[in-house]
Amino acid sequence: MLGGITCKVFIEGQTWVARHTVQQKLLIAGILGLFVAFLLLVMRAFSDGVIAINITIMVLELKVPHTTDFQSLIPLLPVFLSYALSFIYAGIYWNNHHHLFHAAEIVNG
Repeated sequence: MLGGITCKVFIEGQTWVARHTVQQKLLIAGILGLFVAFLLLVMRAFSDGVIAINITIMVLELKVPHTTDFQSLIPLLPVFLSYALSFIYAGIYWNNHHHLFHAAEIVNG
């Protein structure tokens, strides 16, 4: 077959021959490539959601002061600073994870 690819498959002692043109092979490869790209997007969206939920759960630990003066914020300062450092750490983790998935070509697990 001119311009085509022949595939021979042996199943239970019988030979099955499938002839696909180059265009059909490119179409199949393109569909598989889109599927892999879709899997990468799903994995990246899922991990973004997990990190967003993590940050939301962290902010639930912050308590509202009982009065409106500045002195009531001083006892809450260590909790706020620990939240700020955790938020920065989660942001760095998300950024690295985002770049890792941007560079990934295939997900196989």
